[in-house]
Amino acid sequence: MSDHELNAESLAALLDGTASAAEREAVLRTIAASQSAYAQFIEASAIRRELRVDDDDADAADVRGPDDLAARRRRFLRFLGPLAILAAALVVAVVSRQSRVANVSVLQIAQTTRVAGAEGSGSLQRTLGANWNDAAWSVTRGSTATRENAPLAFRAGVRFAQLEIAENAADTAAVRVVVKELEPLLASVSGSGPIAERLEIMATSFAKRTAKQREAFARQVRALFSATDWFDLGVWVGAAQVAARNEQLPFFDANNAPLSRLSALLTRTVSPSVEWKRATQPLGVLTQSARPVDVSALPGVLERLASVMRSAGE
Repeated sequence: MSDHELNAESLAALLDGTASAAEREAVLRTIAASQSAYAQFIEASAIRRELRVDDDDADAADVRGPDDLAARRRRFLRFLGPLAILAAALVVAVVSRQSRVANVSVLQIAQTTRVAGAEGSGSLQRTLGANWNDAAWSVTRGSTATRENAPLAFRAGVRFAQLEIAENAADTAAVRVVVKELEPLLASVSGSGPIAERLEIMATSFAKRTAKQREAFARQVRALFSATDWFDLGVWVGAAQVAARNEQLPFFDANNAPLSRLSALLTRTVSPSVEWKRATQPLGVLTQSARPVDVSALPGVLERLASVMRSAGE
């Protein structure tokens, strides 16, 4: 299956449980990379609603009569063309994935965010532009930075998300750039020496790590900061900025893990501070909107993310 084409065989393998991990990942990556695949997802959602209505009709068959019910089913089956059948199959795959949304961490969202068409050194800049990792905060953090400092934790989270995405693309040039931005943020944090050494190794002799190695390292970086909510917010914003620049609409779909995790993040603080409320306010519309984000709305999404960066990173 190509990166931009849904394949019936791959979907069938996914549904009957014979698909490999790589095949499952390829289907989900196609949704993120292809507008046509996303359109199929939307169409399949409508079909699923029709199927639910059909089930309701079946429950009421003794009232409406078997002839009426059979006619409705025949009309519905005629409506299902080959593309719609593929889309409906895709919904089943997506629904099964949604059952695991609650177990997806913010760090895992960054680690699974991939830029379509980006592979190799310099690919992120070529695909997204020279400003792909620009941040909206001021250049310096100040001399009062500590591990309890919320803006410091937020900035580190943004840069860590960018590092994960650079590694996903095997973009060694981007890894070096992001490490250069991340190292000063960690320098003032007690106990960050071993982390800084590993970052330097990543920048000078890049080698892809296993998923377990990446997860362990991510937890170690996060543990450097007491303000973990702010670090997680930074990770989400950093991943979302790249997803928006790459026009990855499923990232902002309420049924998918990234937006569900944002909702959980925004509500898990029992007594949010004034600074937290002010910084996260622009994100509320993303979690409350009943309509999926379309391409025309992405510039507005990017401006909201920049607003969060200015507020949380200062």
